[in-house]
Amino acid sequence: MSKLFLLSMICGITLNAHAQHPKNYRLTLVAEGNFGTPNGDIYTSSSINGNTSVVQALYQSANSTTGIDVLQDFDFNGDKAILCGKGTQPLKLAVVNYPGMDTVFTVSSGLGAGIQRCGMVSPHKAYIFAASGGAIRLVDIDNQTVSPVSDPNSYFANGVHSMVAYNNAMYVAYPAKVVKIDTLTQTAISAIAPGITAINTMVKDTANNALWLLGKSGTTNAVVKIDMNNDAVSAPILLPGFTNAKLLRVGPGKLYFVSGINFHVYDINTATVAATPIHTSVLPGSSFALMYDRSFTVDPVSGDFAYASAGAFTAPGHYCIVDGTDSSIIISSDFENASIPNELFLETWAVPWDTLPLPQLFAACSINLSAPTALYNTQLITGTTDSMSFNSQGNHIITWQYVSGNDTITQLQLLTISDTTAPQPDQAQLAVLTVPCPYTLTAPTATDNCAGTITGTTDAMTFTIAGNYTITWTYTDSAGNSSTQEQSLTLDCTGTGLQDPQQLQAKVYPNPADAQLTVALPVKDNYQFNLVNTLGQVQHLTAGNGDEFTLDTRSLPAGIYLLNIINSKGVPSYQKVMIRH
Repeated sequence: MSKLFLLSMICGITLNAHAQHPKNYRLTLVAEGNFGTPNGDIYTSSSINGNTSVVQALYQSANSTTGIDVLQDFDFNGDKAILCGKGTQPLKLAVVNYPGMDTVFTVSSGLGAGIQRCGMVSPHKAYIFAASGGAIRLVDIDNQTVSPVSDPNSYFANGVHSMVAYNNAMYVAYPAKVVKIDTLTQTAISAIAPGITAINTMVKDTANNALWLLGKSGTTNAVVKIDMNNDAVSAPILLPGFTNAKLLRVGPGKLYFVSGINFHVYDINTATVAATPIHTSVLPGSSFALMYDRSFTVDPVSGDFAYASAGAFTAPGHYCIVDGTDSSIIISSDFENASIPNELFLETWAVPWDTLPLPQLFAACSINLSAPTALYNTQLITGTTDSMSFNSQGNHIITWQYVSGNDTITQLQLLTISDTTAPQPDQAQLAVLTVPCPYTLTAPTATDNCAGTITGTTDAMTFTIAGNYTITWTYTDSAGNSSTQEQSLTLDCTGTGLQDPQQLQAKVYPNPADAQLTVALPVKDNYQFNLVNTLGQVQHLTAGNGDEFTLDTRSLPAGIYLLNIINSKGVPSYQKVMIRH
């Protein structure tokens, strides 16, 4: 079961706190207290979405009383918790509501020297192991009684260090065996031989439905797995190079343990221990004070871990929370009134990202995006994406990514680029054309909001039959938007079409011409030139901008031609020319 502590008020302060990594956490610290002094108690520290809270001495505050003399063990399940002591003071057992910590009942007699270990199987039952004598007792919380557990095969002995509830059973670990208690009949029903000695830790692995034990095979540390389906024991798994490993803990796909002042990881999937420690203690205190008793814990979901130091075995109690992914320190601090930390419970989770819904974006032609932002704790994080510019028509899904350390989220935004504006003709009205045949049109232009200049199109560009025509010019952009414009054309095909020059004053020379013909015009403009033979056939067609042009006539047969000249406004000029070679 995940062990949390819900906080409702601040009853103390944190000294020398140094937060280095934004992450939500709840830490519960058990302080043993000093022998003969009833100051053992529970302390909590939390940071939730940037709001920190520290609660000192919960049991004393909730009950307006003294603490526990040598608070040796603590456990909780659902809405109940149990505190166990073994000091000189009479109070040895307190059952409280959780998390309020107000007393349900206490036991001050009949428990001898006190209680060494405890474990809860439900909010209704707990088990306690005596500090001396080897007896294990049931605590019936509903009936507020304490009674011995039956041990017909004399499995019980001194030296219990771990009690773990699993599948209607309480497993009790000794240095060389694990005793199983049936929690329905309150009877010790079996003793499991794990194949290792000097067992110092037993932990629950819910993900793999197993228990893990840490001890020794010969002089080398080893771990053993007990399958909770059938209590089958695996062969010992050696931890080469380790002889003083302790405090085995379970993380996601990994086992954590302590050696000296270093923290190591065993990968369950690859069956290997990382070559180097994942962390080295940064807390003050001797090697005995560091990670004193069981003051090391791992969140089995996140893999983050916490450890404590008893320091000089007086207050304050020091602790550190570490990110299990990158070993960065989440917080290193202390409880000013906590004396001798001996057990920890931790839960961590990512700080929730604060993002606003992203609106759908619309553009006609193209867009340069503006990056959105998200709030991570107190950090303002700017989103990134693959491309900040878009110019293709249609719907686009933009994936924004926000990154803070090892925490990453994505957010989607819909962009629609849709051009619905038709090109606009550059001339409000096109010139009315009255020209001799044959005649080839010059396409007008329009301006599009996305593509710029669009050239008009029509069904036919050259006309050779006399008559009145209405030309429909169509301007279409790449998005399929179109507009139209009409132009009137009158074509005169009487006679040979050889007429005197009209309107445009053009000079054409030499006439007759041999290799080339030069045309001089009074102003620079866009002009179109057609050379038409006496049969009305276009023999030469060209266009250009300027006021003087040279036409190559070397490839034309000798004869009489009509030179058609039309400016940008449709004003014509006709010249009769002769070509001879």
